[in-house]
Amino acid sequence: MSQKLFELIENMTGYFLTKEELNEIVQAVKEMDVPDGWFCPIPPKNIPDNFEWVAMDESGEWFAYEKKPAKKIASFYGSFGQWGRIAINTTPDLNWEETLKEIPR
Repeated sequence: MSQKLFELIENMTGYFLTKEELNEIVQAVKEMDVPDGWFCPIPPKNIPDNFEWVAMDESGEWFAYEKKPAKKIASFYGSFGQWGRIAINTTPDLNWEETLKEIPR
């Protein structure tokens, strides 16, 4: 495993993983069948087809959007189309301003 991945997890969680623990995490991620850079805890295949985008707000809650949301001062909002909360992230210290992702279909 990459040393960079060990460091990333340690910086995010404050916990240094063993090689075995990291292998278990990598295997679980592979089983989720998610693309690289996908931070949302819900795999794309489990998000209803009418939604095209996901983003985490500053509180750590994940939302799905039918249309690409516009960015306000402190959060995203769906100015066109519908949105719905899909998950509450347990690590809201992710940079929420950079979590907006188009759902790969």
